[in-house]
Amino acid sequence: GFVGRARPWHDLETLLAAVGRLRTADPRIHLLLVGQMPGDLPDRLAAHGLLGAATLTGPVPHEQVPEHIAAMDVAVSCHQALDDFYFSPLKLFEYLACGVPTVAADIGQPARLIRPGETGLLYPPGDPAALAAAIASLIAAPAEARRLAWNGAAHVLQEHTWDGNARAVLGWLGRSAAVPTAELPLLDPRLRQRLYRATRPDLARPLLARATPMFARRGPERLKAVADIGVLKYKPGRRCVLGYTLIGRHRRTGAASVHRVVGKVFRDERGERLHRLQQSLWDGGFGPQAPDGIHVPRSLGYAPKMRMHLQERAPGYTLNELVVQGPIAAYGPRAAQALAKLHAFAVPEAIAPDLGRYTLADELANLETFASHLRAWRPADAPTIDRLHQALRGWGAELSAVAAPAPIHRDFYYSQLLFAGNRVTLIDFDLFAWGDPAIDAANFITHLRFMGLDLLDDWDALAADAAGFADAYARHRPTDAAFWARCAFYEASTIFRLLHVAAPRPGLAPLFPELLARAATSLEVA
Repeated sequence: GFVGRARPWHDLETLLAAVGRLRTADPRIHLLLVGQMPGDLPDRLAAHGLLGAATLTGPVPHEQVPEHIAAMDVAVSCHQALDDFYFSPLKLFEYLACGVPTVAADIGQPARLIRPGETGLLYPPGDPAALAAAIASLIAAPAEARRLAWNGAAHVLQEHTWDGNARAVLGWLGRSAAVPTAELPLLDPRLRQRLYRATRPDLARPLLARATPMFARRGPERLKAVADIGVLKYKPGRRCVLGYTLIGRHRRTGAASVHRVVGKVFRDERGERLHRLQQSLWDGGFGPQAPDGIHVPRSLGYAPKMRMHLQERAPGYTLNELVVQGPIAAYGPRAAQALAKLHAFAVPEAIAPDLGRYTLADELANLETFASHLRAWRPADAPTIDRLHQALRGWGAELSAVAAPAPIHRDFYYSQLLFAGNRVTLIDFDLFAWGDPAIDAANFITHLRFMGLDLLDDWDALAADAAGFADAYARHRPTDAAFWARCAFYEASTIFRLLHVAAPRPGLAPLFPELLARAATSLEVA
């Protein structure tokens, strides 16, 4: 077990003495110290028999600190007993937020943060024997340690974030402001258990092996190791996307292999339906032999214990990655061709029951929800938000229904395509449904304009690319005046949805006033 501590080095002597005691009973115990080390540390380690049982990282870049904390089996926050103790160590909050079982000195603010037996353990300050016993109890009971760690992380992320501090300060000042609360996968009880399995290499490896054809019992390879796990994306209330690097070995030749896969952990069972859908797309013209170079990722399988859909990680770059390198005029027509091909997909009868329907009424219901949130988050803008919402409702009521629903992506924007040479890969089919193709076209066009504002500081920077996309789509799929009328409505609706995206996110909130003005302009033009 790795017993860890990051500087500052308060009462380091008690920690060294405790780990020295542990080593006499279990030589596998190892000490991990992160940060700039005291000059006399080698002598102090030697005095406790730890000179060959400690990893000293030295200074570590701030962004790498969570990875080092996550390597700890137990994190320790030591402090001496002082009558005038007043200290609230940030490292203690960081240990807990990283989901590491934590032991802290029973004194001052640490004692108020740690609830013994619920979010961590406490020990009498300056007592190495008690500290050693607390650490040993966590190492001996991994299930209990895991429970404490996840409770501690949930508590910190709910009660002790900078957003929470901002709300508290505003309250002290007598000001009311809606500071949106961060939604994190750890706080989602329906995702938490699955994510624990999915992010532990030892627990995930057998589940991944059973779910992937190359590593299954009769597959050509054995899964030897999960070398890397990273969180790629989280959508609150829906899913968490993880990236894996899997190391295999061929059963017959012994040759090593490396596979990069993506696992989507869902709150519900939709991952199994998604597996069937992507298999059908793969077999129905989007597979490796597609002559037009338009593909979907190969679906590998479904791991029910993690509620995880597994697929190959496709090569390429998204448009938001490419736009910062230079012009993207050549990519818009290819995106339009890919979308037209998706809209023309002949849905097999076997998966047709898996597809729901997304209607204009559903869109208007979503706008109602967005408007409610926006009024709470932006009370000063509530009158403008209400006017925009009412105008969208009136416009939507005048639209004619789509005559022939098609299979639509429903979340089609610049990050849902990967470009690699002539190869285009469509990704993320979580919302795939029967609906109006104008929804996808409008979503892509509006997001191109938004990308211009976000990355190039100009709403009109990619206007020509958006027009090129629209022209190319019309060349690949027949459209009429009614289609473009519906597309105009959905463009305005998408801007309203982007207001809902930008408002709670600090990195996008500065774009809110421009988006609000663009929403008003889109309705005035209509």
